[in-house]
Amino acid sequence: MFKRKPCNNILVGVLRRAGFEGRQIRTAWTIVMRESGGRADLVAAEDGSPDYGLFQINEKIFKNESWWDYDKLLTADYNAKIAYEILSKKGTDWRPWGIAADGKSMDYSYYDGIFTEWQKENWIRKPFEKWWKEFPKECRKEAR
Repeated sequence: MFKRKPCNNILVGVLRRAGFEGRQIRTAWTIVMRESGGRADLVAAEDGSPDYGLFQINEKIFKNESWWDYDKLLTADYNAKIAYEILSKKGTDWRPWGIAADGKSMDYSYYDGIFTEWQKENWIRKPFEKWWKEFPKECRKEAR
């Protein structure tokens, strides 16, 4: 009898611990891979405003929030917990990353007036679709 391989993906485990469940896990995993390539310690500042950790949480927008902590944001569990509890409103609002409430289609409203159409297409939609397809097969059953 064929036995399905268990989902042992480390990033999926981080997302589960943060609170994501079901389809939210696949959406969150896809966003993380698009944003940071899964690197918890990544700081990127392409536009002069640094983004931190797995979900690339923006300093300019959030640095005055009570939960803002430079060091903690560069840890996988803390970054994912903030993304889950606060930024995605417990996995129900993906607009800060250009994704609609369904977790799969695009919602660029957060980026209107900030990104060009080319940027929305090439920095949000295309990478998201690429990583959506690359979500680990052994984890798909639990991420529905």
